[in-house]
Amino acid sequence: MSKRAFRPFWSYDVVKTEKWLSQMHADGYALLRINFAARLFYFEETVPAAVFYRIVLEKKSNGVPPIYLENNIYAAVCSSPNYYVIRTQETEPEASPSYGGFLSQNKKIKFVVGIILLFVVMLLGMNLWILISLAGALLLSGGTETVFFSDLAHTAYAYRGF
Repeated sequence: MSKRAFRPFWSYDVVKTEKWLSQMHADGYALLRINFAARLFYFEETVPAAVFYRIVLEKKSNGVPPIYLENNIYAAVCSSPNYYVIRTQETEPEASPSYGGFLSQNKKIKFVVGIILLFVVMLLGMNLWILISLAGALLLSGGTETVFFSDLAHTAYAYRGF
C-alpha cells in the first residue's frame, strides 16, 4: 500500500522534515519519491527500520554525488535537478552533506518576505496617520462645516452656473 503526504513548508525546517521521514520509515513507510514543486511526499510500505534521511539542495545536480554512495554508507532514494535525497542506517556517518543550500535559500526568502512586510506596514502606517489626522480635524473643528478641496471645486463650478 502506498501513502502520500502534503507538506507545504517542509523546506523551512529541513532537519524536522528529515526526522519526520525517519519516523515514517520506523512506522513502516519508506520514502519512494518527492514531488518538490507540489510538495508531495510519496511512501511505500516496508519493513520498519531505523533509517536516517538527508535532503540536500544542490542547484543543477546530476543526482547523488558518488562520494556519498561509496562504501555503501548512503543509498540514493530520489533526485531532481535541484535536490537529492539519501538515507543511511548509521547514526553518525563519516561524510555528510551540507545544509548550505537550504540556508542560503531560506535567507533569500526571509529577505523578500521582510521587504514585503516592511512595505505593507509602511502603507498601513500612512493610512492610519491620514485617518487619525482627518478624525482629529473633524473633532477639533468645533462643529463647523469642513470643506474639502473636491467640494471647493464643485462649489466653484456651481456658482458659475454649470
